[in-house]
Amino acid sequence: MCGASQQAVIKWIDTGRLEGYCLPASRARRVTRNSLLKFMRENNIPTDSLDNFGKLRLLVVDDEDIVADMVELEFEDEKNVIVRTACRGFDAGIVADYRPHVIILDIMLPDIDGRRVCELIRAGEGGDDVRIIGVSGYTNSINVEEMLDRGFNDFIPKPFSPERIREAVMEHAPSEL
Repeated sequence: MCGASQQAVIKWIDTGRLEGYCLPASRARRVTRNSLLKFMRENNIPTDSLDNFGKLRLLVVDDEDIVADMVELEFEDEKNVIVRTACRGFDAGIVADYRPHVIILDIMLPDIDGRRVCELIRAGEGGDDVRIIGVSGYTNSINVEEMLDRGFNDFIPKPFSPERIREAVMEHAPSEL
């Protein structure tokens, strides 16, 4: 959140720059939200990451605008869900910065096969923590078992209802949110 290493934050706590505490019988340190916010403001560190803390980050990667729009509309009233969209597999590279919890990933993208995008996400740092829901209108050419073996957590054939997408996203959302 601060754009610093864990060691730097530990040093800030240990030297008293950042108000925090050490857990009993442990070396783990903790900081309250208010202390962190105060520290970030005093040191001109952007606080945008705190605004999104504890919210479900959803990424929709689909070349059909209607799909992305439908998902955005389905979650627009959810204050605890942030939706971002990408229309090409290449654009899904925002995963590195956005770090979504759940990705809705079209299998047939114009620039790269969605299965390859899934493999690249899984191979990257934190890739095992992301839940990936594959979607496609080409259900006759999709082997669902193969997709699950390749790293997808779920598959939904197109067309689908907004309710079905909501159900799948919430099913795969991390329990701590």
